[in-house]
Amino acid sequence: MKVTVAGVVSDYIHYDPLVNIHVANRSDVHLYPEIKRKLYSALSEGDEGELSIGLPADMVARQEQAFNNNSQPDGTVPIEAVSFVIRIDYIVRNPPEGLEFVVPTEAYPYRVPHMYTTPSVPDAARCWVPCVDNLWERCTWDLQFVVPRFLDERPDEDEEGNFPVVVVASGDFMEQVSHPYNSSKNIFLFNQPVPTSVQHIAFAAGPFHVLELPIEESPADAEKEDEEEVLQPQMHVFCLPGLEGMLATTTSFYRSAMRFYSTLGAYPFGSFKAVFVDELPAQRFDSATLSIISNDLLYGEDAIEQVYESRMSLSHALAVQWIGINVVQKTWSDTWLINGLGSYIASLFFRKMFGNNEYRLRLKKDMDRVVTLDMGSQYPICQPAVMEPPDSAQLYFINLKAPLVLYILDRHLGKSGTSHSLSRVIPKILLSAISGDLAGNTLTTLSFLRTCRKISGVDPRIFAEQWIYGSGCPHFTFSASFNRKKLVVEFMMRQVCPAFEANRADPAAMALYKPVSFFEGTITVRIHEADGTPYEHVLDIRAPQKHYEVLFNTKYKRVRRNTKRYISRKAAALAAAQGDSEAMEDISLLNEAFTLPLWEDDNERAKWKVADWTEEDEQRMAGATYEWIRMDADFEWIGEIAFDQPDFMWVSQLQRDRDVVAQLEALRALARQPSPIVSSFLTHTVLVPNYFYRVRMEAALLLMRCASEDMQFIGIFHLLKIFTAWCYEPQQRRHEFGTRFIPRPNDFSNIPDYFVRKSIIVSLAQFREGHKMDHVVTRFLLDQLKFNDNTTNPYSDGLYISTLIAAVGATLLPTIQAEQSQLMATTQAPLEKTQEADLLRDALIEVERYREMDRLVPSMHNVVSIAALEWYLMLMMGNMIGNDVSIFLKYTREGNYPGVRMAAFDGLLLMKWYSSKTLIRYIMAVIATDSSRLIRRHVARGVCESFAVLFAIGDIPWVGSKAQDVLIEEDGSTPVVEKKNPKKKEVDVMLKSLQKNAGKALSLRECIMPIILAPDTDPQVRLCMLKVCDLLYRAAEESVPTLKITLPATPVVEVPPQSPAPVSTPTLKLVKAGPRRLSSFNVPPPSPSPSVDAIPTPKPKLRLMTSKVPDSPVPPLASTVNVRDHRLMPPPPVPARANTVDEEVRRPKKKEKSATDAQGKGLSAADRKMCERVLDKLFKHHHARLFGQPVDPVRDNAPGYWEKIKTPMDLSTIREKLKRHSYPDRFAFESDFQLMIRNAQEYNPTTHPVHIASKAFDIFFKNEWAKANKALDKATSRSTQNLPPSLVGGDDMATAALALEVEPLQEQDKVTVEAADELAALIEPAPQPPLPAPPTLPGPQPSLKLKLTSGRSTPKDAVARATPPAPPAVESLLRKDLIHVAPFAFPVDAVAQGCPTYYDEIKEPMDFMTLENNLNSGRYKTMEQFERNMRLIYSNCRQFNPPGLPIVESANHLEAVFNKEWVKAMEKKLSSGDRAIAIKILNTMFNDDSGFYFREPVDPVKLGIPHYFQVVDRKDARDLRTIKQNVQAGKYGSFEQIGADVQLMVSNAVKFNGLDSHVAKMAETNARMWNSAMTKKRKEDAKKASTHTNPQEPTGEPPSKKIRLF
Repeated sequence: MKVTVAGVVSDYIHYDPLVNIHVANRSDVHLYPEIKRKLYSALSEGDEGELSIGLPADMVARQEQAFNNNSQPDGTVPIEAVSFVIRIDYIVRNPPEGLEFVVPTEAYPYRVPHMYTTPSVPDAARCWVPCVDNLWERCTWDLQFVVPRFLDERPDEDEEGNFPVVVVASGDFMEQVSHPYNSSKNIFLFNQPVPTSVQHIAFAAGPFHVLELPIEESPADAEKEDEEEVLQPQMHVFCLPGLEGMLATTTSFYRSAMRFYSTLGAYPFGSFKAVFVDELPAQRFDSATLSIISNDLLYGEDAIEQVYESRMSLSHALAVQWIGINVVQKTWSDTWLINGLGSYIASLFFRKMFGNNEYRLRLKKDMDRVVTLDMGSQYPICQPAVMEPPDSAQLYFINLKAPLVLYILDRHLGKSGTSHSLSRVIPKILLSAISGDLAGNTLTTLSFLRTCRKISGVDPRIFAEQWIYGSGCPHFTFSASFNRKKLVVEFMMRQVCPAFEANRADPAAMALYKPVSFFEGTITVRIHEADGTPYEHVLDIRAPQKHYEVLFNTKYKRVRRNTKRYISRKAAALAAAQGDSEAMEDISLLNEAFTLPLWEDDNERAKWKVADWTEEDEQRMAGATYEWIRMDADFEWIGEIAFDQPDFMWVSQLQRDRDVVAQLEALRALARQPSPIVSSFLTHTVLVPNYFYRVRMEAALLLMRCASEDMQFIGIFHLLKIFTAWCYEPQQRRHEFGTRFIPRPNDFSNIPDYFVRKSIIVSLAQFREGHKMDHVVTRFLLDQLKFNDNTTNPYSDGLYISTLIAAVGATLLPTIQAEQSQLMATTQAPLEKTQEADLLRDALIEVERYREMDRLVPSMHNVVSIAALEWYLMLMMGNMIGNDVSIFLKYTREGNYPGVRMAAFDGLLLMKWYSSKTLIRYIMAVIATDSSRLIRRHVARGVCESFAVLFAIGDIPWVGSKAQDVLIEEDGSTPVVEKKNPKKKEVDVMLKSLQKNAGKALSLRECIMPIILAPDTDPQVRLCMLKVCDLLYRAAEESVPTLKITLPATPVVEVPPQSPAPVSTPTLKLVKAGPRRLSSFNVPPPSPSPSVDAIPTPKPKLRLMTSKVPDSPVPPLASTVNVRDHRLMPPPPVPARANTVDEEVRRPKKKEKSATDAQGKGLSAADRKMCERVLDKLFKHHHARLFGQPVDPVRDNAPGYWEKIKTPMDLSTIREKLKRHSYPDRFAFESDFQLMIRNAQEYNPTTHPVHIASKAFDIFFKNEWAKANKALDKATSRSTQNLPPSLVGGDDMATAALALEVEPLQEQDKVTVEAADELAALIEPAPQPPLPAPPTLPGPQPSLKLKLTSGRSTPKDAVARATPPAPPAVESLLRKDLIHVAPFAFPVDAVAQGCPTYYDEIKEPMDFMTLENNLNSGRYKTMEQFERNMRLIYSNCRQFNPPGLPIVESANHLEAVFNKEWVKAMEKKLSSGDRAIAIKILNTMFNDDSGFYFREPVDPVKLGIPHYFQVVDRKDARDLRTIKQNVQAGKYGSFEQIGADVQLMVSNAVKFNGLDSHVAKMAETNARMWNSAMTKKRKEDAKKASTHTNPQEPTGEPPSKKIRLF
């Protein structure tokens, strides 16, 4: 790089701020916030300049001299400076933005090489040219390009296939000359004399074919031929070789567009050029005099649909040359005005090119989109305070709404003032820009509105406040009625603004979105009165609700309608032929343009099942005073208008109003009230060719509303009838629709019928009623696909086939979808009916045939292949076929058309790709290294969007239990903030789910950071990867930057810090209720934990006593854990010398076997029956699910199982061996069970739930085995001295097992006791010296006491609720579920348990020991605090561990038990004394005469009031007997609840019988008895409270309760 200033070489500094973006650990994905911060800081720093140039010393001196010489006496200096030239010689290599090079590759060997500029971001120009990259910095341009003369640099110019290289650039083409020193190169010179921003400079180079567009001559301008050539600029279009034919077809309208736009203002430049290129990231990029356009917009003479979209986009590219490039916005908040004006004038040409009907219908559809979007989450289109450009999502909405706002502004200005609308304003602005009156050619919103006011005389301030500076759209509700006395039509109007209602409770949202609370203006109402004349009335809207009276102009006269019955019309026609004047007047009202001669025949009407008006309908029509009413007839409101009128009025509007918007409104209104008559009129609309084709399309789509079983599927009949009338031979139309025939070959020469035909197919695809008609429709569509013949059709059928493929897929989807449409793993869902299976098989064959055909003979842009890929994806998501990644994978490779690749990647990203290491690496490699920038950006955006889609369809499961959320809401404990903002809660749940599932993928973590930090990564790809990090990973906390300030030295007296007091080792005791003993144990000191609730643990108030040292040795903890578990208990210290004993139940020696057992080789009958009974009990145990089947290392996530366990065993294998008589004796049976237990304990660590479950399962077996042996010995009359020694005097476990024979308990209690001992033995530390026994105290054993305030809080308490904890809630957890409790017993040791990031993710850890310590220290003042910490244990577990792990299942199980017990503990019930008082009062009410009607529940049949439960909800029905039964059952917690039911009983009586009825008065009398009794009771309670004082507690403080936790 070389820089010269005025010919002198100067020093410079080029600083690229993006180069120095780095982090300390390049592999730590949690550091992405640091990268993001540095990236945004670098981009902001780059806006201040990246190239600093030093001026020579003499240049600085001359500048100072000029400054001094030009100084004025008053001290001011005129703006004059010494001009000089800066020359920068530089080379650009691998620019991240701005330039795109398309070259042949191995995958695309026939691609034509070319290059062009791609300003895909506003500041892309700085990447290829040193400049002031700003939209408002303008200058003139001289561009010079040196390129090879030919593509292949061959010396022979005439050689075939050698294409000359052409350069197309912004500005006027000056000349093309040969290079003076190299004859193989050419120089292209361009000059742009109009000052232009660098962001509007572009160029392209390649072997382009050039087509000059000649100047059109119109008859009116034939005399001005020479002048026309001067006024109209030169226009050229360019394309790559091979596309010349489509180029002429696509751009043939350009010259007429130039002529149209020139009527608004002179073209601001000297020429216009359009070049079509490959691999463009957007449809087009517009620059001064040049538009770079994607090849996708080219079309041939056989195209139909693409004509509309391509011409609309290309005409807009020309329109922005006036407004968008020559005239730009002054600030970013004025973007709406520039984009809106460009789209508005382009739509005016679109109206000229395609007609007013097409224009108005598109406006209507765009308005409907705006109304749907602008419901409270969109910003105003103009925000003066915002200084940043709008993002892509906001820009889409601005581009959609802005031209519509200008359209209604044009209507607003045209109806008021001087009637000068935007047709005068726009030329004024363009003229000011050319003449230089518009400063800097920049336009602001205020100057535009000021120009509108000057020209039209209308003040648009109110309009601007509502539609420009405000957000939202109004929703109107109108009702009309005719007042015969006043001869007026009365209208009632009500306006609601959903955007305002959605945000009114949130002040921040009100300030941000600025929703309009009420829209003012006028609306035009057109009443078609009895004489057939339309009268327009203007309603002035100044209030949200208002009543209007509109004068009726026609005196009462019978309405002569064109909607008469068919019989009446025939009679009127006959009378008119005989000279009846009245009949002739009736016939004249019939609109011949919209009649259907086919239906004037009786036989044809019967064939088409045409429904007609009834006589009652005709009488109702005759009683109407007007034909129909049209609201907003001038089409000047962006809003929703709800207006109801009878169906015959809508039919009149449909058949007599020529406005296509009125016809569309009538169709939608009729579809809201489906009936056979409506179906007939919709069919009539489809068949009449004089209707605009888009109105006919809408009618075909709405016919499906009439396809219900109660109407005998008349809508389906009409759709199939229309299609067969067009596509089948006449002799085939007489058969039933189930009969299969070959349709006629395609003929799309009638373009309107072609569009209607496609709409019928789309409408049929919506039919899924679970009826046999589904199969008829599917088979019909399959026949169209199978027998499609396009050989004689001059038009392409690619999009038609695509529509058929999508329709077949839609009809194959199941009628009732699953709750979550998850993609299937490998297998497909079973099909119940053979017919459905046949249809699916035939559809697969046809779609595969078309997919293969499109590979060999490609359709335009491979639309058929794209449709086939979408079809496969649709059926996979509907669980109709298996999930096959290979279908999409082969289309994602380079060499396929970019549109096909993008569709394939879209499907691949919905295949749960984040769970496959191979897919992750492949997708990340495409993002990082694919040759197409278009594909890299599309896949990166798709990765971001796929997570939200996968979460929405259920492939990414929710974190937490949805049932729990419902329970919490029912209990009323959900915070109010969450109810106010459910969207935020849903987003938080989604983020947690993504982090828990997709965020754990190691391959994804490894791939993201290298892409982000790579210097050649595309900027948009880098931003997408940062968004992925936002979704999947928790941010690492960055250290706060520190600032050192040196202060003067000040003497400071240093005080040494006090050492913290030593923390005593906490201990925990399990106190057993009843005669059973639990082994107490000491708790080892927990590892340090940054718990929020962690407090210094005081010395426990209760001394723990050890009843007995466990005999079994402590098993060592495995060094590695194969499951990431944050709740595995810390490894206990291994004792130096453990006391070992024999097994709890030792296998007896052979010499001790009974004589019966020794007979024969196999089991005896008694032994076999004993083993079978024990095995049955084992299978019924709740732990049998863990040992029921052989271990599958893949299914059970047990890697290396076969290497570690050489002799596997399970219960199923034991049962099979027992059936095959493989056991010689019952002790071999016992040996196999013990082998299964040893395998489980050998493979799983001691703290693993399976290991713990195996111990409990072993205890259960030994218990049952001992009982069975004892029963067998008694049966064989054996003495107990021959029993095995372990059963007589064995260890503690065996003793406990035998003790259960003497003292029978419930099975669950037996396992609980033994499991508690197992847990105690498991976490018992090394043997300690025996402690002296504590003194024996009389009475019961001491228990843990907790003093909590019960009842309502006193003014001294700051606690809202203070309900004491209930023992069952915790005791049930810790006693019944010790196996599940074990992983949560102690604080997590992050190092020992192999989860070093635990405390990075879990900010508030909690465990049962900490919970116990908090209880002992009195930390919990309310039950809500205790409940929060209890639930924190489970939520932490689910937050850190992915779903499906045993630890998560244990947490879910414990939480379910806790929820059940907690509800019981928190439940308040009346005491027995209070229940007796309530029953006594209810008996008095029951026996009183006023309670006669309320003694028993209401029987509607017996009382003759069958509609009772239609008025009174069944669940709200109350009577005295029901209330009394509820009191006896303990369903009430207070007298207030009983009183509420009594009052509900009174309300029901008033609601059904009326306030003044006898029953209602009796109910009120009866209720007064309850109220007086309650008043009396409250007085008595107050009197007792004043005379009674508790001697043990202060007055006013409720009594405390003692609870036992363990």
